[in-house]
Amino acid sequence: MEGGLGKDSSMERFYDCTNCMKAFKVSSVTEPSAEIPETKVSVTCPVCNTPNTVTLPQGAKLIVTPPN
Repeated sequence: MEGGLGKDSSMERFYDCTNCMKAFKVSSVTEPSAEIPETKVSVTCPVCNTPNTVTLPQGAKLIVTPPN
């Protein structure tokens, strides 16, 4: 494989739940691209199951993890 082509790029962001105020991590994996537009998506808090709206790269695969 040349120059790492085909590798996914990943990013981690931390958010506070709008209900229980616990921090949770959202990891996103996207195809490599010069510019990926961001969009608002709803993710469920892993602590209290409340939906939260977050802004992430469009088309990203999301992984939501509870606080440590």
